[in-house]
Amino acid sequence: MDSPSFAARQSAVQPRQRRQYTLEIFYQLGFDALIYDYRGYGRSTGQSELDVLLDYLAAHRGTAEFVCWKLAVRMIGDSFSASSPVVQQAADLFQTQWQAPDQLEQVYRLLLNSSEFFNTWGDKSKRPVEIITAALRAASADFVFEMTSPDDNAGTFGFLSDIGRAGQAPFDYEPPTGFPEDRAIWQGTGPLVMSWRAVTRMLRDTDVSFGSQFINAAEVTNQSGVALTPNAIVTFWIDRILSASFGLDAGKRAVMLDFVQTHGQAAGPDAPLGVNTGDTGSNSAYQRVLRGLVLQRRRTNRILLRSQ
Repeated sequence: MDSPSFAARQSAVQPRQRRQYTLEIFYQLGFDALIYDYRGYGRSTGQSELDVLLDYLAAHRGTAEFVCWKLAVRMIGDSFSASSPVVQQAADLFQTQWQAPDQLEQVYRLLLNSSEFFNTWGDKSKRPVEIITAALRAASADFVFEMTSPDDNAGTFGFLSDIGRAGQAPFDYEPPTGFPEDRAIWQGTGPLVMSWRAVTRMLRDTDVSFGSQFINAAEVTNQSGVALTPNAIVTFWIDRILSASFGLDAGKRAVMLDFVQTHGQAAGPDAPLGVNTGDTGSNSAYQRVLRGLVLQRRRTNRILLRSQ
């Protein structure tokens, strides 16, 4: 009788070996229930063994510190390490609440309510997706994500093309950890220039399959109810984009005020604009003034920093 083939011998031996190796790992980790199974005092299933191992990892201190460190770097700043006090506080909570259904919610609340979160400014840089999305949101863009338009720059195609050219195409980073968080990487000329170009294009034109549309900054201004004077308009857009509590440098504000007053043909900073403010068409003089103002704010260095 011929001896079994090598493949047949392997198929017979390997499962037993794999199980023995697995149980040896459990033995080293001190899982008593599975040690008994290994010594023949009971039976365990592959599922129960996996459950025990995953529970061990979920409750491990190393898991808590690693996850909380990644969250702190993502939400607060690049300068944090696993030994940072706020990370240690979050790790304590993560570990003690490892079986709670709202474990991560509790950890998020701790990090977002921490003094480190409130007092850290500019330790993160916005990535292309954040720059473009923030601009669309600030300008009340009625942007439609769709894939049916024949125009290469339309809807979803245009958005994906823009962020791809800026270096952040979805799922396009080879390492499984995803795109890096480091601020310096996203402050290079490539990501910044292409993000600015994307914002400029989308403010001017966001064609979709059912017709042309644009971000109507003039209409947003008119609907706000503010006085249509250079001073009031500049204040409105600074507050809208940066928040009312943000203290913009007086020199930069003066540049913006002069821009609106000059191109809006106003007699003074508190005088009504001379251009037709009732014409909110995409190429009207009023629209071009407001578009220029919004772009000035969206391109400042402070805007490119991720704030809280």
